[in-house]
Amino acid sequence: MSADGISDLIKPEIFLVIFPGTTTTAKRGGAGWLNNKRVVFWVWLYISKASYKKMGIFQRGSAPESIPYREYHFPSYPDTHEKRKKVLRDWISFMRSRFNINQIAQFCYRMENEWAFTFDNIHVPRHFREGTDDTEWSWNYIKKKRLFSLSGLQHIQPQNNTERKLLINAFFDTCLIENNPADDIDIKNMLLRKMNAAFYKRKSRARARIHSRNNQQMSVSSGTDKQVNIRLKDFQYQQLLFIAQKENKSKSEIIKELITRAYRGDTITTTFTISSRPYIICTG
Repeated sequence: MSADGISDLIKPEIFLVIFPGTTTTAKRGGAGWLNNKRVVFWVWLYISKASYKKMGIFQRGSAPESIPYREYHFPSYPDTHEKRKKVLRDWISFMRSRFNINQIAQFCYRMENEWAFTFDNIHVPRHFREGTDDTEWSWNYIKKKRLFSLSGLQHIQPQNNTERKLLINAFFDTCLIENNPADDIDIKNMLLRKMNAAFYKRKSRARARIHSRNNQQMSVSSGTDKQVNIRLKDFQYQQLLFIAQKENKSKSEIIKELITRAYRGDTITTTFTISSRPYIICTG
């Protein structure tokens, strides 16, 4: 037996079974949606911010704007996928026992429809790989944006790249302008385009730096001459400078003589050129 969508949260005989695995997210959550980290995170975030008014529930002694998730002290941030699944089960079980089941069911159907709209219209970043510093860069990029303050994610401090990736997705999945979904989608799509452009610009610069460093470290000139870069510590460079001045010779000549003396009998015809700090010695 498997769940057909998020609204099946309300059916304990379905919700509490072991769900089959899935690698994609169907429009309405799909069979096995509890194994999809993005959907589970979205549902958890949704219920953690849902007021009695939004849920269509009246609670004697509580203001309509009060949030039952917080009022009944559910975890402020279950920091793994498995913890969030357990929280969803516990929350639904608690709400079923305390409130009218039909009201809870209607809330779950509305939640499912909102997810269907989100899935149809929201694009989340796909440019970065979770196991690299790409994720941390993307998370820091999002946090600096003014729109982030509308997401309700400010209190969450992810401790690994898996959680950072889910929070990045959640930022785009969360409706930031509730009274104007069209503007909300347009603004987030524009932000995503800017984020992608900044990401690839950063990658391009990183590749250029690596290429430049590799060229400095080893480059081959015409003929049989070879150029090699050597990084010297400050005291080594000062020693070389002292010897060169004392012998009234260039640094390149001193290095050639040192190599020749160390390996007499070998033919060494390498020419050295010394750059300025950080003391790169190029032999060629």
